[in-house]
Amino acid sequence: MKAVARLIDLLEQYRPLFLARNRREKILLAAFIAVIVLIWAGSLPSRLGDRLREVRQMSEANARQELPLGQRDRIEADYQAALESLNPELFPPRPQVVAQLEVHASQAGLSPKTKIDPSTSSRSDRLTFHTVNVSFDRVPYTKIAEFQRAVAAALPSVNLKTIILTAPGRGPGAAEVNARLTYEAIEYTH
Repeated sequence: MKAVARLIDLLEQYRPLFLARNRREKILLAAFIAVIVLIWAGSLPSRLGDRLREVRQMSEANARQELPLGQRDRIEADYQAALESLNPELFPPRPQVVAQLEVHASQAGLSPKTKIDPSTSSRSDRLTFHTVNVSFDRVPYTKIAEFQRAVAAALPSVNLKTIILTAPGRGPGAAEVNARLTYEAIEYTH
């Protein structure tokens, strides 16, 4: 209602200016204003439809988020039960994981060209996630594959997160690659 009152006040301010014009200018001005109003009114249903779709999508997203939140107690109870059923021996601590990586690198014949960076860790309730970076310089790809198969077999709680292979350049070691493997090890503490 205030918007209509403001529009009427605005029209009253410009009324003397409008009345001072000749008839042809009045018709052109009125037609110009009518075209602008029609364009604005023509896009109004589209804008309203867009807003209604946004409201509907937000309501649906809110409902989807409420579903797991409503079952939070059951989900947490299932999580605790799953943690209790875990065998801690399958989730070795960080030093043991690093030692196993070194052993498998040595067994694959990669020992002198292996660099293991210090791990970073993030902790949750009873689980600790260690990220360990292993780098190899100028080694055959088959040796890296052999190393990865040995790690996967020996350490099921250690997952290969990323692998980056780069060519070291041309020359005598052209069949070799530089590799950077990032592992994520899960440690269970009770």
